[in-house]
Amino acid sequence: HLESPEPLDSRVLAKLLAAGHDIENHTWSHPQLDTVSAAGITRELARCDSLLDSLGVQHERIMRPPYGVIDGALRTVLARTHRAAILWDVDPDDDPYPVQSIHDEVTTLLKQVHPGAIVQLHPWYDENVVTRAALPAMLDSLSLRGYRVGTVRELSRVRHARWKEYVP
Repeated sequence: HLESPEPLDSRVLAKLLAAGHDIENHTWSHPQLDTVSAAGITRELARCDSLLDSLGVQHERIMRPPYGVIDGALRTVLARTHRAAILWDVDPDDDPYPVQSIHDEVTTLLKQVHPGAIVQLHPWYDENVVTRAALPAMLDSLSLRGYRVGTVRELSRVRHARWKEYVP
């Protein structure tokens, strides 16, 4: 999500795009969408889309709902706006939260990961110090097991049927 006490740093955005990251819609203010009307969801998505457009970010008609909540109102908006919602399969920094050790983070990741998985991490939050520290070990462990890190857009090419699960 893009609402923040800090203004969006265009240098950070430029680095992310140059590194090949996808930038997509996660709503403007990160509400739990099952507490928001269809009109409110539409405004959240439109405001974020407008910002991405104004920054010249090429983005798809996909979004990730905050907290992974998909209800009837969101399904209605997704159908009306011809958009897909993408969720994650693996969340190693969520059990327990916050993670207590690098070993636990890596072990949880390796227990949950599978070919085609979408891994969700939030390493930038202050309380996720262990997640930040574990990233090199997680990436090395995945690489040693033959996994390759990619973007959602890349993954969609090899896993299109999975996307359809989230399209109303």
